[in-house]
Amino acid sequence: EVLAARAKLRALVSQLPKYAFTDEEALGAFEAGVRGYSAKKAKGCDHWRVSELKQLPMPAKALMGFHMCEWYDEATLPFQFGLNLMPIIAKADGGERGVAKTPMHYRIWCRWRRPGIKQWEIATAAPWDACKPGSSAEDPAMLRMLCGELAVTEAKAYGANLWDVKKFFDSVSFSVLADEALSLQYPLRELVVGIEQHTADRALQMGGGTGELIPTSTGVLPGCGQAVPLARAYLRTDLAAVVKASPGTGFSSYVDDVAQDASGSVEVVVQALVNGG
Repeated sequence: EVLAARAKLRALVSQLPKYAFTDEEALGAFEAGVRGYSAKKAKGCDHWRVSELKQLPMPAKALMGFHMCEWYDEATLPFQFGLNLMPIIAKADGGERGVAKTPMHYRIWCRWRRPGIKQWEIATAAPWDACKPGSSAEDPAMLRMLCGELAVTEAKAYGANLWDVKKFFDSVSFSVLADEALSLQYPLRELVVGIEQHTADRALQMGGGTGELIPTSTGVLPGCGQAVPLARAYLRTDLAAVVKASPGTGFSSYVDDVAQDASGSVEVVVQALVNGG
């Protein structure tokens, strides 16, 4: 499945015109990638820190920017980047989760390409999508609290279905992701490079040790700069179907956190939420 998805995307990229760039644009690509990137971020699995990249001499920065433009033109990454380290960290509510440490060079490449992806996010954002630039997961929660308070003030009942997809990021199918992203006109080169990195082998880290390489079959990388935009593309069709099938409820989503709410008489609220679920 992974190879088929990558082959399909590679065939589409081969039809794109070549990307011509100047020396100034190459240096600008590097500068855009490292600008504002916190030095506190963990080093990449390529053992580079952003602070080290920022200290490179100007000719080295220009050369790195040239390579970044080449990766964009060819929509591919050096094979040495084919690794993602996955430190296992404790969750506040119990259990563990993995956070990806991708190559630092891939991270700054994504930061350079971020404005185009953000434009895509704004252009394709659904009315119910609360995960917009400048927002947080608290915003839709606060809005639901306000709706509940208003309902009580008006002597109405209020209720909500709160859905959270278990292991969502781990369960994403790359073939489905490619199809959904293409249908929404996700920037093609960014999509191809992103899926190439997300499908690279992974190694778990815990207690100072690193495990053996694990081939990747499903799952986008939590912590990657493209993880949330890709997740939104992946869920868009399914969420639209849910919205259409449950007209009696309000609806909002924040990546994989989905909420339906309703107010009115107890009977109306119960029926709306049962139908919505």
